[in-house]
Amino acid sequence: MVNEDEVINFLIEHDGEATLDEVSSALKIPKYGLNSAYALLYSLKSKNIVERRGDKWVIIEQKQPPVSSPKPVEEAVKAVAKTFKEASLIQGQGEIPSASLDFQGEVKQEKHLAPAEYCIIKPDKSYEMLKNIRILESGTVLDMLFLGPSGEALGGIPSSGQFIIIGPLGAGKSLIVSEAALRVAGSGLKVLYVSLDDFWRFESQGFDLQSRMFLKAKVHGLNWGKIIENLRILDQRLINESFEENYKQLVADEKISLAIFDSLNGLQSCIGEAKRFHETLRGIIQTNKVYGAAGLFTAHLNPSQYDPNVMPEAANFLAHLMDGIIAVANMQINIPGLKTNIKGSSRLRVIWVLNCQLCSFEENGILIGITHDGSIQLIEP
Repeated sequence: MVNEDEVINFLIEHDGEATLDEVSSALKIPKYGLNSAYALLYSLKSKNIVERRGDKWVIIEQKQPPVSSPKPVEEAVKAVAKTFKEASLIQGQGEIPSASLDFQGEVKQEKHLAPAEYCIIKPDKSYEMLKNIRILESGTVLDMLFLGPSGEALGGIPSSGQFIIIGPLGAGKSLIVSEAALRVAGSGLKVLYVSLDDFWRFESQGFDLQSRMFLKAKVHGLNWGKIIENLRILDQRLINESFEENYKQLVADEKISLAIFDSLNGLQSCIGEAKRFHETLRGIIQTNKVYGAAGLFTAHLNPSQYDPNVMPEAANFLAHLMDGIIAVANMQINIPGLKTNIKGSSRLRVIWVLNCQLCSFEENGILIGITHDGSIQLIEP
């Protein structure tokens, strides 16, 4: 296992700097994940041993502490006193007691209080600077939910929009976002998938998330090789004190177009303290918006009981910072006089948008079904 000393030695041998790819390739370790080049470099950064300059990681020069020297004003006063003393001896006035020439005063820097300045932003005058809604095609049923200004279907989710998908356990939230991850990555765009309720890979023969995603890609006829090139994975084992900073750097470096967190309940469990959880989530949302990455966050909440105005803060997952809320729920079929379930009804779901502040949306729910292979299938009216 590669350690920090080996990374330091490698940097020293390369004139004190190297890129993340160079470190990963030379030391034969992955770029991201546990015991990766990224994790080791950030550990050294936290210890002020290296710093990031552009795309390179550079060893910080250990500067010696400055030697304390007399202040210029004190030097000037003592020089005047010395001159006065020498002049007195020349004129035969006798030596002036040294005590009277010692500088005892304290020189204080005058404070100038500048008037307060207001930092405000005014609306832009130029209409050419106004931005239009851009879309990100997820390739899933989510693309049917959003409408343009004239009521036409956008054919995708608003690019850089942040959406929370709520629903009870087993509603199909993870199936929807995992399919979106595969399709967007298969289209050539970079996707970051943060798995918080599951592990991407087991060292044992366990049927892990990676295996299930591979089978899903095969069912949909997607190119797994292309998905590997564009899909980045983080799981719950990487949630630590430096996660927010690492996340920001990862989104910027990899030019992520879609970031998926499945689920926020899992993220909350990993972080623990409610205040720190909300601060971390706020940072994630802001990072996505700054770098133009769309965000899909799942949360185990029953839509029929969801009300951000009355729910406790720990359970509303900063809904006021989200651009929209999407709900998924089991389809209920009640037929008078029928005392048995209808075959296949347990696999039916309804998906709809509760609100969206970026664009219009389909106000009616859309009926979908979950197939035996875990795919989402649209049920036409």
